[in-house]
Amino acid sequence: MADIGPVIAEMLRRQGVRSSYAMPPDFFDRFQKGDYNASLFGHGGSIGLDPYFTLRLYQSVTEAVPGAHQVNFSRWKNAQFDKIVDEMAVTAPDQRDKIMDQWRRAMEIWLPELPDIPIQKWFHRIPMNTTYWQNWPTRDNPYVNGAFWHLTFQLILNELEPAQ
Repeated sequence: MADIGPVIAEMLRRQGVRSSYAMPPDFFDRFQKGDYNASLFGHGGSIGLDPYFTLRLYQSVTEAVPGAHQVNFSRWKNAQFDKIVDEMAVTAPDQRDKIMDQWRRAMEIWLPELPDIPIQKWFHRIPMNTTYWQNWPTRDNPYVNGAFWHLTFQLILNELEPAQ
């Protein structure tokens, strides 16, 4: 976050919030342990209509597994929120009314406590060469995150087709 961290710290200062930006060499170790006052970090979540994976990011059972990405980095805990997420986990995605009711109830708990402050929506911007291979994940075909360093890269390899 070295690209946006100083800018966000300055924007906060201009609004009267005492802030600074630093990224010490042991940032990731400290982040995994929860040894920080505030941090800029990204995480996965839901893409599309099903909010389950976003809510799961704040469920207490997903608490900070070293090296994991879709976990509760904030270490926030709320038993009622956890129950709603468990309920959503067994709700079929096509039950839109039920899912929206679960989403609203979860947000009634999450928003007042605000364990994580969403600053921006940032998708990976990864150039892909289509000279030899096609069917990369794109905006029009978002079958998986296109970040090759994620554990989902095998899913990309399974979908690629020769271009010629």
